[in-house]
Amino acid sequence: MADNRKLVRKLLDQAGRTYASEAGIRLADTPSPLYRLLVLSVLLSTRIRADIAVAASRELTKAGCTTASKAWSENTGRTMAANLHAVASALTANPIPA
Repeated sequence: MADNRKLVRKLLDQAGRTYASEAGIRLADTPSPLYRLLVLSVLLSTRIRADIAVAASRELTKAGCTTASKAWSENTGRTMAANLHAVASALTANPIPA
């Protein structure tokens, strides 16, 4: 376990911050950060720049999509439309080069 921690520390020292920390996700074994990390990983796997994926993740969190139940059960269509608008705004602010 100590070797793993040393390796992680060394990698972070060389690479800087993680995408999760840039997205404001404090990792913990609870539903909200795990769901937010899942959403971030899906966004990072798409064909957009990482900074856009991180910005979209932050906007989705601001819109209240912090767990699966909040994202799909409690949110109305209006909130989901606002979420899509937030993602579009992030893309507009950081366009993908052609």
